[in-house]
Amino acid sequence: MESVLGILIAIGFFLPSIIAGQRRVLGHNAVILLNLMVVTWPWALAFAFSPFTRDFLDGCDRPPR
Repeated sequence: MESVLGILIAIGFFLPSIIAGQRRVLGHNAVILLNLMVVTWPWALAFAFSPFTRDFLDGCDRPPR
């Protein structure tokens, strides 16, 4: 699992430079949006799989005491 996350983060690291080459094709605003998405998704993955998130969601499912 850790190796998969490492590979995904590495791809996320190098993708903006690849996308920057597409600037002339896509236009400047689209490139900025794509770069923001690439930068934020590893953090979204880390948040989604963190134990804190699981505890928080379990707490939401429990009926109030």
